[in-house]
Amino acid sequence: MVSMLAALILACTQAEKPEVRTDTVWGSRPDTGESFEIPRGALVLDNARIVDAQGVRDGAVVIEDDWIVGVLAPGGPWPGGVTVEDLDGFSVIPGLIDSHVHMALNGVEWWVGDTLKNSLLATMAWGVTAVVDVGGPAWTIELARRIGAGEVFGPRMVASGPFLTAEGSHPCETRNHRDVCVFVGEDVEEPLSAVTQLGPQRLKLAYADYAFTPWQTPRLDLEAVQQIVATGLPVVGHVASAEDAADLLAAGVETLAHTPFDAPLDARVAALPFRSVHTTVSAFAGLQEIVVEQADLDAPEYAHLPDEVRASWRWLQEHPDAYDPEYLTANSEWLGHVKTNLSILKEAGATVLAGSDAGYALVAHGSGLHRELEMLVEAGWTEVEAIAAATWLPAQDLGWYDRGLVDAGYLSELVVIRGDPSSDIRLSSEVEGLVLGDNLFGMEALLDQSVWQAAGQGMCLDDRDCEERCDRVDHVCAEACPTPYARIGACDESTWCAPRDGISTTPVGVCHRGDGCDWRLQDCSPSSYQETCMPADLDTSYCWPSGPRVAGETCDWVNPKAFCEPGLLCSWVDSICYQICDPQSQSDVCGVGTCLVQQVANGQDWFGLCL
Repeated sequence: MVSMLAALILACTQAEKPEVRTDTVWGSRPDTGESFEIPRGALVLDNARIVDAQGVRDGAVVIEDDWIVGVLAPGGPWPGGVTVEDLDGFSVIPGLIDSHVHMALNGVEWWVGDTLKNSLLATMAWGVTAVVDVGGPAWTIELARRIGAGEVFGPRMVASGPFLTAEGSHPCETRNHRDVCVFVGEDVEEPLSAVTQLGPQRLKLAYADYAFTPWQTPRLDLEAVQQIVATGLPVVGHVASAEDAADLLAAGVETLAHTPFDAPLDARVAALPFRSVHTTVSAFAGLQEIVVEQADLDAPEYAHLPDEVRASWRWLQEHPDAYDPEYLTANSEWLGHVKTNLSILKEAGATVLAGSDAGYALVAHGSGLHRELEMLVEAGWTEVEAIAAATWLPAQDLGWYDRGLVDAGYLSELVVIRGDPSSDIRLSSEVEGLVLGDNLFGMEALLDQSVWQAAGQGMCLDDRDCEERCDRVDHVCAEACPTPYARIGACDESTWCAPRDGISTTPVGVCHRGDGCDWRLQDCSPSSYQETCMPADLDTSYCWPSGPRVAGETCDWVNPKAFCEPGLLCSWVDSICYQICDPQSQSDVCGVGTCLVQQVANGQDWFGLCL
């Protein structure tokens, strides 16, 4: 396999090597002994074990500015004018590429506050210098641009923006995530345009995902899929089954977002000529390892995890009954199918890219990719082949011909590893530091790096990006307001005063945009999602997902199993579900109880509850 990769490298490499300056000192190449110009001021990574898609060798990596200008025999002697780092006992691999992440998510199923900065730094700290975000809010596209422009410190990003999906299908099977799902029905042009005008670098569609629900979820029409493919942008397709994967191939989709997991693949489907398939074993392994097997969350593999995320995972360990037992059983079966199918894809010669699904439930940013590498080796890949699946192969898939190898003419984005991952893939997670350009970052310096580099436009990380305040739920600049949940006069007619990070106890407010629904009409759309239009202040409302609790039962605003039925509000006073009503209505809208008007602090009438 390594020799095949080497042949592919020779055929495909198109990077232009940097010009070598004339004020140089001299070394010799390890293979031919010919003289080699070493630029003054270069950084030399000496005595390193180099591991990449070309194989394994010992050498000294010579770097000038952002480029690798040569790989020499180790040990020198080195002339003056260069900086030498002795990496005896360490390995150097190319910067890792995670082909499947969701930077807007953090591994929990409910909101625990803004953890984006932590996710960016954690990704880098695990040696992942580039990611492909395949499904997220519109602001992820702007985040990718800002990282590329040097305004934000983080992994280089390719972002698809929102999913193109059918109403009731993934990732909006039961809840309408308005910032993530763009619904495609009979009209394809309008929703497709809504996504493409955001400027994504590829598109993400969810064709079908029936395996996650006990009912058959809707499928996108294949003619709609063909129209999406016709944009010319690369398309990543989400499916669960092999047959759905075959359908997408016939419609022109070339990349599978997941290894099919509903059943073992047959040889015919495994041999289909997809451009690439993402591994995403962690999407199933996380639940098994963390909740079922009760993983130690203080272990090194969970380093750099946000405190809020760690706390939520501990809660799930203490409350495994939060999951339906049938789902736990099904998840274990899916995990087995994915592992089996990776081996089948290996035998079929498919191009498999390491992708962790980082941000999905119980999958951590950065460390999740190292689990994918371990799973690849378990499925039959060699250590070198596994590393190639997270470096050289995704770089080629993305058209990044200047990344993915430790060789002359390639960008200096390198990971320094304690030990030799070519002998044990688990050592790939022993990250000592990163080489970015001609700077060697130790772990402490890396984690202390400021994410915010320069002010930008279109999305925000914190208040330094905004004239007033950053709404850290939607990552947009917003007007400041004095007191969260102020019911009158704090914001304009389209916004309401909410905590800046979406946490109820946060005392700092921003004017957060509502959904434009009418609590009198209960007109949240699509109606199939059974939402309730909630009054936020006197002139702004928002749609909130409903749940099983009926009028008179206790409720809360965090646990979906304790949400109220459609048309009911969970009282902020006594946490009881009450029916929302219009006190100005002339009809008996309550049936049980009387529609009593609720007032804001100054005594102004607002809405009614059946009490």
